[in-house]
Amino acid sequence: MPNSLETQIRQAMKTGSAFTVEFDQSLNQKSPGTLSVFLHSMNGGVRIDLDSGNHGEPAKVLWLPWKQGELQTLQPGSISTRDMLFFTYYLSGCKVFAGRSGPIWHIDAPVDVAQFWRRMTSDEWMEDWATGTDRAVAYLHRAGQRENLWKLSEYLEGPAPSTYGSGDLGQAVVGGIVSGPQQVDLYRYATTSSGSSPWSPLTYGDQRRKK
Repeated sequence: MPNSLETQIRQAMKTGSAFTVEFDQSLNQKSPGTLSVFLHSMNGGVRIDLDSGNHGEPAKVLWLPWKQGELQTLQPGSISTRDMLFFTYYLSGCKVFAGRSGPIWHIDAPVDVAQFWRRMTSDEWMEDWATGTDRAVAYLHRAGQRENLWKLSEYLEGPAPSTYGSGDLGQAVVGGIVSGPQQVDLYRYATTSSGSSPWSPLTYGDQRRKK
């Protein structure tokens, strides 16, 4: 539909407009992958949940849940339907790490680099990433966190990661649009006590694997 809520979300991402997205906690009970949801119009945005009440707009999205103390992974094999929206749960100190043509990880806030890098390197996409070679990745963490929670310079060499918030405060929403098989164009916006920023691209940059 030309003016569906799905269309409005895509337009906001692509044009850098302000359009908020809220998530019901029940979404975190679902596994990573394609999920049937309902979109509900709110003032200046949408709410996504599993309830058709109030005549919600049905939609299918790629979903990456949050799990306390864990890494959750959306595998690239799930990414296929062009223009499908992707979302992961709110980042409140959490990190997102995504490989172009690779998995997308949602890493809980207290999980440190030593833990999550070890877990990530057991993934097939990471196993195929040879030392000394480059791959395009996107990485987002909250500004002001202790370095052991986010700094990957021991393992990767390349542009500095993207950040949200400041002084270890603030929240972010990360979404995206499937642009082709195993390809998601990522976007994000930040939320603070003074309101939400417009959507902006979460860019991929080449990182060289050091070990």
